[in-house]
Amino acid sequence: MKIKKTIICSILLLSMAMTAGAQRMMENLSRGLVAVKTTEGVYLSWRLLGQEWYDVTYNVYRDGVRVNSEPLETSNYQDAGGTESSTYSVRAVVRGVEQEGSETVTPWKGQYLDIPMQLISDASGTDITDQYSLNNASAADLDGDGDYELIVKRMNSDFSKANTAYTLFQAYKLDGTLMWTIDVGPNIMNSRHVETNCMAYDFNQDGKAEVVIRLADGSVLPDGTVVGNPLANYRPAGEYDGLTIYQTQYDE
Repeated sequence: MKIKKTIICSILLLSMAMTAGAQRMMENLSRGLVAVKTTEGVYLSWRLLGQEWYDVTYNVYRDGVRVNSEPLETSNYQDAGGTESSTYSVRAVVRGVEQEGSETVTPWKGQYLDIPMQLISDASGTDITDQYSLNNASAADLDGDGDYELIVKRMNSDFSKANTAYTLFQAYKLDGTLMWTIDVGPNIMNSRHVETNCMAYDFNQDGKAEVVIRLADGSVLPDGTVVGNPLANYRPAGEYDGLTIYQTQYDE
């Protein structure tokens, strides 16, 4: 009798473990509907959410009126009657029941989304934006609104000890609103050839993405907190840039 009970308990525990292991970590994202004007009307594309399966179809609404005759089994649609002033939303149909509509969007003005970056000034207020180049970017929902934001690396490749303009990481909403800036400081090498990058995802599943980034003494966080020793500057003396430093270390 004890053996049977032990076997039953083991099976239950194994089943619970398999169920727990099957739960995927997912971001809580919006539909992400995008409309783009084309020569054939308006092309629409939207996000297939992680919890949606084969029994989910979609209806497209233009100016509040459904435009597809039958629910769609795809996550895109070409609306021949759409114009630049049309408004669109998408509604999922789950087992024959139409759900609430997505956010309402209008077509982009071009074939891509132009996101303006903030100008960069030094301590005296002089514009030094031309000393920076756009490099890598990561996408994640930073504020929990269901939409992606972008974390953009703005690289200053001057790695000389005298330089006081350092590589930045900036978070932007898709309309160009600057959310925050991280200044990596003097002790993170500024180069395309080293891993001065970041990773962002909702790791703790609280609805807002966390950012993982490598920093060092002198790095300045968005709230003004300085990491480690604020006076440390381990850069070599002389005229160096990130590429020169990297090649020197590699050759040695």
